Amino acid sequence: MNRNLRRPSPPRVAESRFDDDRVAGILRLAVAIALLACIAVSVANAGPGRIRDQRLNAVLTRMSHARDTADGHECGLCSELSSMSVMFEPGADNATIADTLGALNDEELAAFVAGSGVWTFTATDGSVATGEPMTITYSFVPDGTLIPSAIGEPQAASNLFATLDASFPGGRAAWKARFRAVLDRWSEVTNITFVEVSDDGAVFPGALGALGFRGDIRIAMKPLGAGPLAVNFYPAFGGDMILDSDDIGLFTSPASNFRNLRNTLAHEHGHGLGLAHTLPQNATKLMEPALNTAFDGPQEDDIRGVQHLYGDRFEDNDALADNTFLFGPIRDVASGPQLFVATDLALERDGASDFYGFTAFAGAPIAIRVTPIGSTYEFGAQSSGTTEVVDAAAARNLGLRLWRRTSAANNQFSMVAQIDFNSAGEGEYHPPIGYTQAGFMVAEVYSNDGIEDVQRYELRISNEAIEAPRDPGILTVSNGLTPIGVSSTLHFDDTPIGQQSGFALTLRNVGAGPLEISNIQVQGPGAGDYTVGNAGPRTIPAGGLSTLPIGFAPTAQGQRVALVTILSDDPNNPDYGFIVSGAALAALEPELAVEVDGVSTNDGEVIDLGEVFVGETLSVPMRVTNTGAATLNASVSLAGPAAAEATSSLASTVLTPSAAASFSVQFAPQQSGEREVELVINNNSPAGPTRITFRYTARALLDCNANGQPDANDIANGTSADCDGDGVPDECQPDSDGDGVIDACDECPDIDNRSDRDDDGVNDCLDAFPDDPFDGQGNNADPNATEPNTVVVEPNDITEEPNDVNVDPNTANAREPRDDDPNNLDANGVKAPELDIEEIDPVGGLCGFGLFPMTMASMFALFGQKRMMRVRRAR
Repeated sequence: MNRNLRRPSPPRVAESRFDDDRVAGILRLAVAIALLACIAVSVANAGPGRIRDQRLNAVLTRMSHARDTADGHECGLCSELSSMSVMFEPGADNATIADTLGALNDEELAAFVAGSGVWTFTATDGSVATGEPMTITYSFVPDGTLIPSAIGEPQAASNLFATLDASFPGGRAAWKARFRAVLDRWSEVTNITFVEVSDDGAVFPGALGALGFRGDIRIAMKPLGAGPLAVNFYPAFGGDMILDSDDIGLFTSPASNFRNLRNTLAHEHGHGLGLAHTLPQNATKLMEPALNTAFDGPQEDDIRGVQHLYGDRFEDNDALADNTFLFGPIRDVASGPQLFVATDLALERDGASDFYGFTAFAGAPIAIRVTPIGSTYEFGAQSSGTTEVVDAAAARNLGLRLWRRTSAANNQFSMVAQIDFNSAGEGEYHPPIGYTQAGFMVAEVYSNDGIEDVQRYELRISNEAIEAPRDPGILTVSNGLTPIGVSSTLHFDDTPIGQQSGFALTLRNVGAGPLEISNIQVQGPGAGDYTVGNAGPRTIPAGGLSTLPIGFAPTAQGQRVALVTILSDDPNNPDYGFIVSGAALAALEPELAVEVDGVSTNDGEVIDLGEVFVGETLSVPMRVTNTGAATLNASVSLAGPAAAEATSSLASTVLTPSAAASFSVQFAPQQSGEREVELVINNNSPAGPTRITFRYTARALLDCNANGQPDANDIANGTSADCDGDGVPDECQPDSDGDGVIDACDECPDIDNRSDRDDDGVNDCLDAFPDDPFDGQGNNADPNATEPNTVVVEPNDITEEPNDVNVDPNTANAREPRDDDPNNLDANGVKAPELDIEEIDPVGGLCGFGLFPMTMASMFALFGQKRMMRVRRAR
């Protein structure tokens, strides 16, 4: 039998399962460890502190970018947080902003963009649907209401009324009017009506608006610390506002009708309506992330934004039956022209139409023009960091229809005209047409382009042709190449009182149409110190310019501030205002310095002029100098008893610093006597008038020889001699002996000097023996005289020497005594003076007269020269 034999199984080989499992386990463990490590790192990096820092840095980065792109002008940066926005004061640095935001809780830093939302409920209306009109009430929180910390600052009681009442020009009514004007402007471009109500001081924030108790929006004020200027909550958080009382100086600045305050309120309330920041920061939009005062209130993009959220002021007129009645009835043009203009209108979204009712008489011409409004600008949300160029005038393609109501009972309408000829950016025009059947008419503005965007427009209805709107003029102001923005400050140089400084500003029209300036005003506490040239109306053509001179002439010391406002038809800045400021220094003072004949002379001095002859004129040169730092005004007058005899060549003068004026004062006495004239120089220096007194003696004019010339002139020109120097010509003085020598100069006034009776060569006046040519002791010049012991003395040999007694001329010429007179009497019986004669040896030896009895002739022969004789009057 065959058996099925089974083949034996091959020997089993040991599997490596243990090794594979071990490797797999190790790998799984390694992956797990690595994953845990990554998780740990992620957790560490994503910890609360790290996340908070990242969020804070993101906010600071956005704000820093806004500062970098603020066109170089100092602005207040604004930060958007989760529930509120925080506006910082101009000049707050990055460190201050970082400290403020760093104190906020994590929830405020959790969002990188502003909280969304619009007003959907109010105390007046209850729930409000999108596009429906609404009323928002607002109230001012009573002082003392506790305001908790909003941005890390201490809680404090509201001090709004006390602070603004005390600091705002005009008081409570004035500052409330500025708040109301800001909210009214938002009302003009939206379908929201703002109404002020009282406030019961309920808990802040958080207490909802309640009629009869408090407003939907509540406004408070308290110190917010260094940096913050204002805080505003978003609509979902109540829309309340807190202002910083420490920045009251900025809020009360009057520039451009308090634009600092108004644009702060307008910007912050923009957040309170649900608007977020937009880019770029180039001073063209209110909701840029920095406070702008270069314009007034909401601008193009701000208006388009709020109209997208709420609609224009006539919303909800989006159906024929819900039309907004404008005016009427329209009459024939013979009754006078009629024109109705509606501005700040908009189609807010796709599929929307706006309907406007009016009435017209049958046959009356009806003209309608709808014009798109807008400019081309750059726009982008701050959260995105990107921008795009928007042509706001061509956002939508507008069309125009005209309807007539055919049945009032059924409210039925029939279309009588449709105009849609032009493309986006161009308006549509219904020319003046009279309809036989008129009555109640409705103009519809529509768009069928399917675009979800806002198109602003202007509607005009008239009974005559309507011209297309002209492009507006746009005003800019600059000092040279430096722009002067709205609410900026033009600083003048420090100027002393009484002096003036100034600028010539340039007004330029950078718009496409003419600019009409109606007036230029200067207001404020220092307005009287500033002057504006050519302040009246003017027209500046497109691209043209005009000059505006502004002068600063302070009248009081200190900082002088005023507000200059240029009123024009510039649609962006109809009241272009800027501040002028200058420091008034103490007045510069002139100083008077006076010189008389080149000598500095002070107030009160007396000058003696000596003698002045009657009929002659003495001229005294003078000079006045302004040694001060301001202009000197001086006038010269003469006073005193003899003022009528004096004249000044200078009546008045105006001297700038260091300038001088030379003049003379003439004195012409009319009669003899002591004279006095006071010169008075009145001037505007602090020292006051300078008085100088001139004194002189007036003498009659002498003309002794009666030749018609003063004696002094005769003597000066040599016509007359004056031997004794007394100012009287010799011919007018006594000459007793008639020898031609006046007595005052005649050695022998009684004897003619020309007489010589003994003909010895010695005139009789000097001859001791005038009748004896041979016997004159000391006076006989006869060479034949041989009398013993005779001393011959020549007149020229009598010499006066220093320290000797002076010789009297009468003694030297005295007559000799008679020889027979023991008393030494002369022929007239007068005792003659004794002569004591000493001979001086020329070699130096002194020989007495008695030791050497020799004659003078022997002495002369011995020495061959004349002896010097000393004559002394005997005592």
